[in-house]
Amino acid sequence: MDSTTSIALVLLMAVFVLISIYYFRRQAKALEYVAEIDEARLMRQQQLWRREGAARLTVDNPLRWLTEQASAALGEPVALLQVQRALVSPLALEAAAEGGRRAVFSPLAPRALRRAAAGGKSRGKDTAARLGRRRSERGYSMAWWAMVMAFILAPLMSLVVDVTRLLLARADLQQAVDAACEAAALAGDTPYFNATGAQRIDAGLAASYAVQAFAAATVEAGARLVQPSLTAVSVVGPTEVVCEATASLQPIIPVSPRLRVRVLAMSRMRFDQR
Repeated sequence: MDSTTSIALVLLMAVFVLISIYYFRRQAKALEYVAEIDEARLMRQQQLWRREGAARLTVDNPLRWLTEQASAALGEPVALLQVQRALVSPLALEAAAEGGRRAVFSPLAPRALRRAAAGGKSRGKDTAARLGRRRSERGYSMAWWAMVMAFILAPLMSLVVDVTRLLLARADLQQAVDAACEAAALAGDTPYFNATGAQRIDAGLAASYAVQAFAAATVEAGARLVQPSLTAVSVVGPTEVVCEATASLQPIIPVSPRLRVRVLAMSRMRFDQR
């Protein structure tokens, strides 16, 4: 495995890890949001049940019934004298008891009742506020992840695709230059062989054969946004020829630099004397 393939695999793993982190964070936030909604729904349901129960409750002597409820809650006899006031917000009933004591009856928990009496927000309003903050945080999170996608993930994915295309283009270019070099090796100098009996390659004819073979092997390269070029055909010995080719790839993102690849091939003349 060459270094280019290793880099491509590492980039693919990095993209996979980033996408996994993004997915799990979205799932965690969604679960938290659903939990907040369920909590608010349950609280509203409890409030409705309490209101329905209060509406259905009828007693003949309300003060005596309140006295019995207070005695049962405190575990000692309590004598209520009169109802002093009834509050709507928070929902509560205040009664005076013997000994200058005061009894407060409310469907709210003591902490929520004290907070509401002090002018604070009720638990339902706190939950609504938390839900509002959660929605705001979700908006900031989506904006942040949009920036990550635009400036990090998208270029990384484009780079992975371009590196893969570069590897494929390199393999195709190597096949094309091999074919061109084999064709160039067939360009024997016939007059020289007839005169001397020795083998050698005609440089001009070898270049012509190589160009034709290279063009035939890369006829579909333009459709893949690849621009191949046969840059050199050199006769390095009487029967040996070396060919060089390069190719440039148009990247997926237009602002990215063009990718280039260079390959070499060498062939030897094979002469079968019969």
